[in-house]
Amino acid sequence: MAAPRVSIILPTHNRPETLVYALHSVLAQTERDFELFVVGDGCTDHTGDVVSQFAAQDDRVRWLDLPKALGYGYANRNIALRQARAPYIAYLAHDDVWTPDHLELLCSALEAHQAELVHGQVWNVSETAVIRTSYQALHLEYWRERFLARQFFTPMCTMMHTRDCLERYGYWDETLPKGGDRELWERIVRQTPRIATAGAFTSFNFVSPARRGTAATQGGSYHWEECLQ
Repeated sequence: MAAPRVSIILPTHNRPETLVYALHSVLAQTERDFELFVVGDGCTDHTGDVVSQFAAQDDRVRWLDLPKALGYGYANRNIALRQARAPYIAYLAHDDVWTPDHLELLCSALEAHQAELVHGQVWNVSETAVIRTSYQALHLEYWRERFLARQFFTPMCTMMHTRDCLERYGYWDETLPKGGDRELWERIVRQTPRIATAGAFTSFNFVSPARRGTAATQGGSYHWEECLQ
């Protein structure tokens, strides 16, 4: 069987009510050549039943029902990544969603610039449904320096990298209880100049109560107008 163009990693833990929307946004993608790993991190509710309903209708959906790993379950993401077959890797959280052209635009940017890492733009949605635009451009030195200085945060839902990145720069750090996404992006950004930016807004990052007061909500948003100055 030929490898798909994109492997999608969607980690989840006991959030079936939002996972449904994340799954719908994946299956609505205009880029159809993908495989989806829904990575259960010690789920104790009916998450498996929800995923099974999608998998019964679409054989691109795979359910990995794994025991609870440390913290946010980065070890389980690595298990899925070692089974992934595509040259490109994309990520989505169980409480975030993509626009239908997300994969198509990020793949195009990655290939056009022969990059190893690409990101799109993201709408950050607060608990009170306030939406803030966040523009970033990690292909520029100015933005990379700000990113590495932790002046803003780039959520998992807007990132894509090549499969080769994992072999060159390493997988998710399984020893960390949290903050693994920031650590992985920083590790890649420090070691490669081959970064691309897609200018379109293609993902919604919903700030959950669990993220309140973390790096995901601190200094992570810049209004579009401010970023163009």
